[in-house]
Amino acid sequence: MKDPQTKTAEVRIPEALQRSVPREVVLAAGGIAAVAGAILLVLGALAVCILGPLSIMRARRVEARMEAEGRTAAGVVLDVARTRKSPPKDIVQYQFTVEGRTLLGSVAIPVQSRHDPPSLRSGAVVEVRYLPDAPAVHWIAGYPPALMPWFAIVLPAGAMLAGAGLTASSVLHQRRLLAEGRPTIATVKSVGKGKNAKRAYLEFVLLSGATAEPHLDFSHKPPQPGERIVVVYDSENPRSLMRYPSALVRVAEPGEG
Repeated sequence: MKDPQTKTAEVRIPEALQRSVPREVVLAAGGIAAVAGAILLVLGALAVCILGPLSIMRARRVEARMEAEGRTAAGVVLDVARTRKSPPKDIVQYQFTVEGRTLLGSVAIPVQSRHDPPSLRSGAVVEVRYLPDAPAVHWIAGYPPALMPWFAIVLPAGAMLAGAGLTASSVLHQRRLLAEGRPTIATVKSVGKGKNAKRAYLEFVLLSGATAEPHLDFSHKPPQPGERIVVVYDSENPRSLMRYPSALVRVAEPGEG
């Protein structure tokens, strides 16, 4: 069986990291995919910020038209079902007839408690408001469709922009480290649990002779205690480091930059 010390002795600093700084750095395949994903997130946030308000304005215009031009027809409740999630709602299915044409619709009516009796019951006669030139636009009188809340626009857009920002920040951080950082071989002292990933606690010696003991988080299988790995760290802040090689960035080949 191979001596573990033999495997450890095989770890070397790659030639690419021995070049003078700043090194020429390009995106690796993972970095290209990450940047593309960040761009898609930004475009998605822009789409939400544009289409969301447009949807709200359109709904308000429909409400204004219904108030000014809408007509009323008698309808009948077909079914009422209460949702289980909180806060509960009654989903009311109804139908009405306009010029010999039967139309179906549904409306969600909020209730205070799941133990409250339904506001409408099957078979109940209701007034249905509709647009005469577009009967397919209709609702039970007093229960217009709920407008999209602004948080339904702000939260998704903010989450997408935050995701894009974190991705871009990670790529830029690794690019700077790889271009200007100092390579060394670190020993894994122990592995524990980080916030959202496995955390490896490392140890390596700085040029000054002092010992640095930073940590790195791994979303996939982390290195094992006693294993030696190549890292690149910020000479001014040794706790800022990355494992080499990276899935996001790589040192450019001669003439590639």
